[in-house]
Amino acid sequence: MKTIKINSILIISLLISVSITSCDSPNEINESNRWSEEKAWKWYSEQPWLVGTNFITSSSINQLEFWQEETFDIELIDKELELSASIGMNVHRVYLHYLLWEQDSTGFLNRIDKFLDVSEKYGIKIMFVFLMTFGTQYLKSVNNLNLFHMFIIQDGCNLLEQKFYMIR
Repeated sequence: MKTIKINSILIISLLISVSITSCDSPNEINESNRWSEEKAWKWYSEQPWLVGTNFITSSSINQLEFWQEETFDIELIDKELELSASIGMNVHRVYLHYLLWEQDSTGFLNRIDKFLDVSEKYGIKIMFVFLMTFGTQYLKSVNNLNLFHMFIIQDGCNLLEQKFYMIR
């Protein structure tokens, strides 16, 4: 656990130092790279209307099961992205939970690459929600479990626990 935290701190530190050294000083902003208002509006007017969903495969109960190595199903992803493209969808929002990064960061990144390759094949843009943490205390990995818990927010703040049994 300490190694993961240290690695995360090192990665964040590296990203910050690279961004600081690559930035121009505030007084030397390069205006030649900035688009004119007209160019920005022209680009925007050429974009298609965004049509899509919050994407998760039909075989996954949550984003953890969707992305974990044991349950990541690239063939099903291909089939479902092909279907969504065939009915006119061109964008999907996809959640990336931080527990997946903690479990297997390298494998997680490889699975994201595979997912992006398939989405690109069908012309679908992906809007990732990075390293979300909402409900972490209630999410449990479903690997090798016969029982998992799902909590529903009721009336804005009260939690109602529901238990589900998985049949595999």
